[in-house]
Amino acid sequence: MINQSDRLKERHRGWQKAQPASASRLAALKTFGLRYVELDDFNVLVEGEYTLNLAMSFWRANDGSAQGYLVSTLHDEIRGKQLHEKPAAGRDSGAVIGGVPPIDNQAKALAESAAGSIAPESPTSTATLLPEVSPCR
Repeated sequence: MINQSDRLKERHRGWQKAQPASASRLAALKTFGLRYVELDDFNVLVEGEYTLNLAMSFWRANDGSAQGYLVSTLHDEIRGKQLHEKPAAGRDSGAVIGGVPPIDNQAKALAESAAGSIAPESPTSTATLLPEVSPCR
């Protein structure tokens, strides 16, 4: 059975092994100019939104929207989030896609199904799309 002193020794040994990597990752945070608060020996809170494990170089957003490895990818995630505060443009969004002619991306989106538009323009408009079938003799 492992006693309390053995647990403390193992914890201290793990901390000593992780110390050089932790120092390197703290230096990287400073190099990129990211603000952080130390939570414990192995974890820091970066920019108030991301938790970085210094020993494993694993980071994740507190809301679970992003995760990754390396401080450089965390920096890119934060920088990208600051640059792109607008919602992502898509077919059903009202956002304008830069560099695309307005006809393609500013038209109102219609709800569609595999069979076509949900709301036909006139009740008889779908009847004209059907092929004319003559009875076989």
